[in-house]
Amino acid sequence: MIFLTGDVHEMTKGAWDQRRLPQGWTEVRVCENYLEVANSHFIHPTLFFSACAVENEIDFIRSLLTRYTFEIGGHDISMNSHRVARGLSRRILHLANGPYWLQKMDMSATIKCILSKLNVSIASWRNHAYRMDRNTYKIAKEFGITCVSNKVNGLDSRICEVNGIIEAPINTLPDHESLRHGAHAKEAICNSAEEWVDRILLQVEYHEAHSIHSVILAHPLCMFIEDRFQAFARLCKAIGPKSTATLRDCSEVIRQSGPSRVGNENNSSTQVPLLADDGLSRT
Repeated sequence: MIFLTGDVHEMTKGAWDQRRLPQGWTEVRVCENYLEVANSHFIHPTLFFSACAVENEIDFIRSLLTRYTFEIGGHDISMNSHRVARGLSRRILHLANGPYWLQKMDMSATIKCILSKLNVSIASWRNHAYRMDRNTYKIAKEFGITCVSNKVNGLDSRICEVNGIIEAPINTLPDHESLRHGAHAKEAICNSAEEWVDRILLQVEYHEAHSIHSVILAHPLCMFIEDRFQAFARLCKAIGPKSTATLRDCSEVIRQSGPSRVGNENNSSTQVPLLADDGLSRT
């Protein structure tokens, strides 16, 4: 099974990659093209929206829901919410999302916003910048979240149940950290979106050979500013004939195939790294 995911944020002055959008466009706006491509290949992605993105563009997101098939997940209130408090918490309490009450307040506000504005009860969650700590799964479970996709683990990472939450680690090369628009040129793993797609397809092939479900992170913004969705269209064409699903369906995947691992949120699987040489490159 392949799970295609993406994150969608509100527009902010400090996001330099957002400045590469055409005037008047937003991350929410480019979701239309993203969903058109994905749905044309019978892929129903999971898109994680910040509450501010929903609040700012309610009508457009509502129109997307009427025209396309996809899952909406939660992605914090905003990219910059509680930045100072989180920074202090990380240093003093070793908690990436602030004290328990602050993380709970943020998740609650995001869930309530999406429910009240879009009439959508979310089942999947991803924190901005993959931020998570020892309280994240517990709070998510309190709010009825069934799947959390925060970890960027190794190629061998599997979807599993952890303390009552389905953990769906990103086990393919994340786009933003790998492409030149999202990293310093010398640090970028891939020279182009086409090269990124090549590597993703090799990783999916590896997963199929080892009976591992693939979780792909492809941001609508990244796919647009790289090459106006050309590489993304090739990715969707390649994975469309395979079995794909939204993260909301993870529970059913676990029920049918059985959990590959049960434990706590400190467990990880990093036998084959993602953000370095994945051992699958072909020349």
